[in-house]
Amino acid sequence: MDFFKTTSPSTIIKLINSTSKGIKFGENVETLSSWEELGNQEAKFVLLGLPTLSMEDNIVSFKHSNVFLDTLEHLLSTQDNRFNSGNQLLVLGEVDHELLLEKLNQFKTNSEKIKLYYQTLDVIIQDVIIKIFAAEKIPIIVGGCHKSFDLVLKSIHKVNEKGSNALEMSSRINLNIEDSDQLKDQNYFTPTYLNKYYAFGVHSNYISESEFEFFDTHKNLNYYLYEDCLHLTTLDKCIRLKNAIDFLKGNLGFKLDFASIQGLSAELEVISGFSVRDMRTFIKIIRKESTQFFQISGFQNQNLEGQCQLLSYLITDFVRKD
Repeated sequence: MDFFKTTSPSTIIKLINSTSKGIKFGENVETLSSWEELGNQEAKFVLLGLPTLSMEDNIVSFKHSNVFLDTLEHLLSTQDNRFNSGNQLLVLGEVDHELLLEKLNQFKTNSEKIKLYYQTLDVIIQDVIIKIFAAEKIPIIVGGCHKSFDLVLKSIHKVNEKGSNALEMSSRINLNIEDSDQLKDQNYFTPTYLNKYYAFGVHSNYISESEFEFFDTHKNLNYYLYEDCLHLTTLDKCIRLKNAIDFLKGNLGFKLDFASIQGLSAELEVISGFSVRDMRTFIKIIRKESTQFFQISGFQNQNLEGQCQLLSYLITDFVRKD
């Protein structure tokens, strides 16, 4: 498959920290030698990485390109024990950032590069996600953006021939409700492939009145403000989350924006956001539902190493058996 590199067993071995005691998670994870074998693998979950487009200083590039491998290093060195079973996870691989950027740089203008990027990503995501769903497995997607979330929903629509339900934890509503040409060129996803959508923990300071009004008039869309959580205990927040899941009828795709976690966002810093304790408890609830996929994006520039370690915790929380 063009622009996608699968993770080899030798790469897995190199990433495992073998200096500490015990059997490591990475010793039991599965890899893929050919796509034909995917349906025969024991693992229920499939881990893959997507690039995150950057336009810093008006230069097209990819940011946080090492997140997938850095997260793997933490994840694979986790203890494999009665709570963590590496054989539940197949480490598939990631989009080849360098090869894709080399292709994009053959074009002169940024608009040409961005157009090719999304066209290429559309083909990759549809090809990979459709194969994963055909094998009746659950993808865990590291990286990407709101538009790649849209492409995942599009892929599911092709398999199921119906819209998906989506739960998003983010400080903002990332749904393009205006359907304007200007917003189409920005990092939003569309309602096209959605059946129901719930934005959990959005910040009132970031939501426009037109967005509030749009949600008020569409019964298949809902939100819960972070400000309504400020006085709540973790248990009370979990009850509100369960209400959101019930709204979606328990069948959902889950997208987590790391900027919604307290202390990780350069904008929010320590001002606001869910605690790590909250988020890990939320994951425990969500994993018990009929979850179609889990995408984690929105990584911040500061303390990227700490974010990769946290991400490894969230992945093990999600794949853990009760």
